[in-house]
Formats: sequence, C-alpha cells, structure tokens
Amino acid sequence: MAGISTLRLLTILLYANPENEIKDLKSGKINLADGLSLDEVNAQLKNNYNVFYTPQTGTNMIGINTTNPAYPTSNIKIREALNLAISGQEVMKNAQQAGLPDDQVIPQAIPGYNPDIKPITQNVTEASALVKAAGYPNGVTVNLAVGEPVLAIAQEVAKEVKPAGININIQEETDEGQYIDDINSGKDQSWVEELPTSVIDGSDILQGGFVNQPFYTNPTVTTEVDNAITANTATEHIKDLQQASLTLLQDYAYVPLYQLTDVNVSDKGMVFSLNDYDSDLNVYFADVYQQ
Repeated sequence: MAGISTLRLLTILLYANPENEIKDLKSGKINLADGLSLDEVNAQLKNNYNVFYTPQTGTNMIGINTTNPAYPTSNIKIREALNLAISGQEVMKNAQQAGLPDDQVIPQAIPGYNPDIKPITQNVTEASALVKAAGYPNGVTVNLAVGEPVLAIAQEVAKEVKPAGININIQEETDEGQYIDDINSGKDQSWVEELPTSVIDGSDILQGGFVNQPFYTNPTVTTEVDNAITANTATEHIKDLQQASLTLLQDYAYVPLYQLTDVNVSDKGMVFSLNDYDSDLNVYFADVYQQ
C-alpha cells in the first residue's frame, strides 16, 4: 500500500443501463459501480474487482393478508407454519439475491430495531404439524403474488415450503402499479415486498406496513405505534417501536427474509473503508486508499 490518497474530485455518472456501467468499469472510465444485480456481478466482475455490500434502509419480506377469513393466511397456524418453513438466508442464497440476514421488519441500523428478537429456526416438521392442526390434513394452497424482478424469490419460497404441506401458487404481476394496488386493497393472500423507511425510523415502516391496513389490523400494534410517535423521549419512542415489532412477530404478520443491500464494485486499485453512512441519502463516506 502506497499510503492514503486525498480524494480531490468525485465525479458521479448516472446510468440507465447496467450493461453500460459494467462496460465503463471494465474500460477504466469509472472506478466504482453500484446498483448492479448480484447475477451481473457474479457473471462478469466478481473475480477481477473488489465487491462490497452497503445496507439499505429496508427489509425484503413476505407480506401476509390476515384479515380475509376466506384466505388460509387468516389462520395464525398457517402464518406460523410459513415462518417456520422458510429460511430467509436460504432464499437469499438460492435466489441469488444480495442482502444481509434479518429477523424482523426494522433493520438493525434503524431506530426501533429490537435486539431481543431472535431469528426463527427453520423447522419443516413443526410447520407440517401446524398445517394439519389448522385443518388442512392434505396440505394447503397459498397464493403468492410477485413482481417479475423477484420471481426467483417466489420460486425458492415455493420450494422450501412444499415439504411442510404448503403449496405456493405463484401469481406473477407485470404491472407494478396493479401489483401495489392489489396488495393495498387486500386482494392478495401473500406477496413479496420491499419495506423501506423514508425517514430513517422504524415508525414509518410499521405505520405504513401494518397499522389499520386492509390486509392487516391489530389494535395492540396500532396503540404501540401511536405511543411511539407521540412519545416524549427518544428512549420511550424506541421502546414502543421495539414492542410493536415484537407484537407483529408474535402474530406472524409477515415472514422476514433479509435486509436489502446494494452491490458495489470497484477496481482493484481502490479499497473502500466504510466508516460512516448517511442512510437518508443512501451515501457512504469512505476512506479511499490507493494500492
């Protein structure tokens, strides 16, 4: 290492096409690329470039409709079975997604994260017993809505839950607007969803995703989130958010998969030491070293 270099100028180029970004990285026109998919990195860049990951402010999860009595997901035993049958880490790995293991809807770096919540251990045998106890001795079918970009996630989920007696009927939606409308109207039984925070606080994740929604309502959660929003101190605010997060998991209101991350690639001549993060701007301040 020659020593620490001084970063005097940072030029940011915006790319609409990732192939052009990869081409310019290979040609030396740019030194750092982000926003690439894990597939693209593994196929073209992994062996010749530095690859590092930066966490986003949200979680990838399976949302669940708990309010429609005609849906099997209104039964808490089915919701618990889904949680027991699915391993978020396996979904992330086998579906070739970039992320960090997660056990709750509020990411670790966001106020409201509950460190006392422990990951659910995958247990297909117990999940199968719950399906039968819920009144489905021959198995149950659950519809899972998904957008095309994350179809691989739905396919992996279907593979994982099948031994537990849960048949996933994948409903692929190509119209993003219709996909969101179907979720928010309570039409879908379950769906793959990214749930981020726009204010860097767990309150908007919980309020936007679980408070008085057509697909989920729980007066206890509503009270706990309201208490957090009106809390007089930061300590009380975080405590109420943590309790609401725990209540949601005890109700098996969703299945956490993994924390979203960006895939970043730099040429071998640069090393980025991530020492601070501005989540609101999705910008990392890094020490840049020249080798």
